[in-house]
Amino acid sequence: MPHSGDTIPLQDVSASDQLVENHNPTSFTPPKLPSDYIYTRCYCEENIYLLCQELMVRQDVRERWEVWAVFISNENKTVALWEQKAARVAGAPVVWDYHCILVLKSKQPDSYDSGGDQGSVEAWVYDYDSSITQLPCPWGEYVSRTFPFQLMPQYQSLFRVISGEDFIERFASDRSHMLSPEIEGEPLKYVSPPPLYEPICGEISRQYGITSNLMQSFVCMDPDAENTFGSVMSLEKVVFKFLRRV
Repeated sequence: MPHSGDTIPLQDVSASDQLVENHNPTSFTPPKLPSDYIYTRCYCEENIYLLCQELMVRQDVRERWEVWAVFISNENKTVALWEQKAARVAGAPVVWDYHCILVLKSKQPDSYDSGGDQGSVEAWVYDYDSSITQLPCPWGEYVSRTFPFQLMPQYQSLFRVISGEDFIERFASDRSHMLSPEIEGEPLKYVSPPPLYEPICGEISRQYGITSNLMQSFVCMDPDAENTFGSVMSLEKVVFKFLRRV
């Protein structure tokens, strides 16, 4: 859920721009969004789970692309993202407690340009809540526009990067994190209406009787925490993970 009323000090130099300004990617066409995709506001992790599930059953996707779920948060659960549809004013950031996107990275080896320099593998981002009109969006453009400023530490993003396979098999959410604080004598209410389908529980989580691990296993950005999945990365490291030359 977005926070309101935050004033965020900015510096003019964009760390993400510096990281991607020399990137000249080889173009690989990513799969389009399914025509019948499901989106529920404020349930980004479930939206991305369903998309990940849809893409990973496709043989053409599995053969050509690495599929990654990326959770964005920090210790304070206050991360500033630009180009978000939830922004109250155009050009303003949204401060999320956490966010979730899907990244595809091509498995194809880089080609060499006429000058003999190795090209860069292209990666693409699926973010249903981004106001960037192109969806999916090239990774370099997404990073430059979503994280355009150097921020004070409390607003800086960390990234938990999880393979699509682990995400599908291990994610579970009972949606309890979206319940409003309990008031005696009143029924429980959701902060935002939940999806109409049943809560998601991956096969491995189901086998172990786990009904919810969203916050402790995926949103948690402590790299040493137990029972978490994937790797926690800084902005710099996650940029190079998906832009690195191979």
